[in-house]
This record gives sequence, C-alpha cells and structure tokens, in this order.
Amino acid sequence: CSSDLEIGPPPAGPQARDATDEEIADLVAEREQAEFDAAQASLGAAMEANPEIAALKDNVIIDMTPAGMRIQLVDKEGGSMFAAGGAAMPARTRELLAEITRVISELPNDLRISGHTDAEPFGAANGDTNWELSSDRANASRRVITESGFPVHRVREVVGKADSDPLTPEDPFLPENRRISLILLRNSPVLPPDMR
Repeated sequence: CSSDLEIGPPPAGPQARDATDEEIADLVAEREQAEFDAAQASLGAAMEANPEIAALKDNVIIDMTPAGMRIQLVDKEGGSMFAAGGAAMPARTRELLAEITRVISELPNDLRISGHTDAEPFGAANGDTNWELSSDRANASRRVITESGFPVHRVREVVGKADSDPLTPEDPFLPENRRISLILLRNSPVLPPDMR
C-alpha cells in the first residue's frame, strides 16, 4: 500500500547543490539593498507629491553607506531645519520627518540618529555648546519620528556630534554642516557587491 512507500529527496542532477554561506549572504545583502533603493524612490515621490515639503527637497540628501541607508536633513543658505540656536522645529521640518518616518517604518531596519553643527562656536547664556545643541536636535528628531509611528525599540542610538563630523570638511562653517543624519542600519553583515 501507499503507506509503505518511502519518499526521499529528488535525485540530484549535475547542477544541483546547496548554496554556500557566502552566496546566501550576498543574496540577503542584495535584497536589503533593493529595499533601500525602493524606499529612496518612494521618499522622493512622496516629497514631490506634497507641496508643503516639496520645497525642502534640496535640504534632503540620501545616500548609501557601509552602515546603511543615510537620510540627511541639511541646512541651506536661507533655509534652516531648526530655529536658530535651538532645537525648536518648524512645522515644515516636522512634516518632512513625519513623511520620512512613514516610508522608513515599512522597513525592518533599526535607526541611528545623529545631530551635527557647523564649526561656529555656540555659546548660550546657560553654558550650552554645540555638543548640547546637536544632542538636543537629535533627540527632538527622535521624538517626532517615534510620535509619527516609528517603533521606539528600533531606535538604536541618538547622539550629538557637534562639529566633529562635518559634511564639508573643506569648509566646516558652511550651513550644510548643520544637519540631522538618519541611518537605517543594515541587517546584513555583508555589503552588496557594488559597495565592496
């Protein structure tokens, strides 16, 4: 009867073999990179579709780094992401962060948030420096991002870096150095082939 039949694996042909660990890691890395690329395209489309934040498209820089997909909100001449000398956030910056959150929340990756300043010394009456300013802005960004729906447990790090990591090292006083950097951290330990 059929219950006496033993069903084994299909016979291995000349091409049949198990994928190596390296091949599997490469596939995982490529799939993750494809998700990052799709998120970048989705974010660009969402910004274009929203007149309130479309004007800020030049304030957003998205690139891929060994750590993951980096989204930077940078100041431009005449356009700041925060009120001067503080962590108060204009409505348009809040809306931009909320839109970014909507897109990145669909990915499984954890998030690292860092605040940066330019090299202009910041001396507040209470003794705060660029370290406190960059930390306060990073934390204000975290607050908006989590209030907009990003899971709190996936925020891996919130840090202020003052002017220690300028975007334009050749001129650390440029407005672009004042920025918030969001990095969606890679889950794959292997970089996709085009980033090696």
